[in-house]
Amino acid sequence: MNKKELVAAIAAKAELSKKDAEKALNAFIENVTDELKAGGKVLVNDVYLTPVTVSSGQQPEVEDLAGSLAKALPEAIYVDAAGIAKEVGNDRTANMVLAGALSALTPFPEELWHTAMAETFTGSKAKLLEMNEKAFAKGRAAAMA
Repeated sequence: MNKKELVAAIAAKAELSKKDAEKALNAFIENVTDELKAGGKVLVNDVYLTPVTVSSGQQPEVEDLAGSLAKALPEAIYVDAAGIAKEVGNDRTANMVLAGALSALTPFPEELWHTAMAETFTGSKAKLLEMNEKAFAKGRAAAMA
């Protein structure tokens, strides 16, 4: 999907004229860009999921998504959360992989994140703590690489 097609889709969904949809999209892009320029960080789960609207033929496939993201967000940090979760041994730990990556970008001490995990994985969930800590550590390392 190129920008023209995106504007048309926004116009249709939001019941706006194409001119107003393009203004809204441009304002959104400008605001995001300004915030990122001000020292913001972008963390991207490096996975491609085919949207239902694409698989059903309602929308065209996005062309060169990775290239567009790299151009728009050259400082973005890409983490293959699904791949790392599989490496850890459980696909369901992908969110913890991303939490670990996020932890590398925040001012909160790593120990605080581990305390929160220990308080979350108690009782019958205690057996999941070790695996989630491993996923967290791998996500953190991926973001810092």
